[in-house]
Amino acid sequence: MTMMQQLPLEEELIRIFQQKDQPDEIPDFRLSEDMLEDGLILLPKLAPGSASSTSNDRRLIQQGAVKVRGEKI
Repeated sequence: MTMMQQLPLEEELIRIFQQKDQPDEIPDFRLSEDMLEDGLILLPKLAPGSASSTSNDRRLIQQGAVKVRGEKI
């Protein structure tokens, strides 16, 4: 592979992070009241079986990585 060739993942990352475009796949979850505790969405309940921890999920929320109806929470 030459320096000018890029892997599909590299192209996707450049498009998302440098060009501020949306990823091709974004997880979509439906919420119910039992998924909310004290106003916090508990992501492990949203994505059971994921390797994500509660502290990592909380960090993602605080960094604005989670949106509800297009609005950062």
